[in-house]
Amino acid sequence: MLDAHFLGTDKTDRPVEVRADRAMQESNQDNLIDLVSPEAEITLKNGQWVTLNGDTGRYDKQSGHLTLEGRVTLFHDHGYEFTTDKAEVDTSKNIAWGNARVAGQGPFGDIDAGGFRMTDKGSTIVFTGKARLRLVEKEHHADGAAPAGPFPAPPTMAPPTTAPSRPGGKKP
Repeated sequence: MLDAHFLGTDKTDRPVEVRADRAMQESNQDNLIDLVSPEAEITLKNGQWVTLNGDTGRYDKQSGHLTLEGRVTLFHDHGYEFTTDKAEVDTSKNIAWGNARVAGQGPFGDIDAGGFRMTDKGSTIVFTGKARLRLVEKEHHADGAAPAGPFPAPPTMAPPTTAPSRPGGKKP
């Protein structure tokens, strides 16, 4: 199948969508679908979103489990972006994790860690293993004043991280 879309909801009726450029299913494995250029989007309770994409993936329609491999990128609505080589996503619980090295950036700086865990339906990201965090100073105007607010609060993170605008200009 070309331009595949799998639509559903998590356990709290929030929308979840899995898209792929191409989907292939073996006849003896009805629930497992191999994906080319997969992308999963989870809408959070406050209307924000988290998107994960990869080079390849495998989606289990029955459990809602998605494995992403290759260059895997996680984007968060607040301007955070993380990359890794492999990530697991449970679309029914809105959680994701990975044990491969992860590098990320965002409004507060950048991070390099051994892995990650995204919990609380996307509002908390915990970095695992050996981690290095570099915080950046807030931007100031030429007169030395801080830029005018208000600024959106970042998601709860341990340690803080980052994500850009929605990839490819896609709308929710």
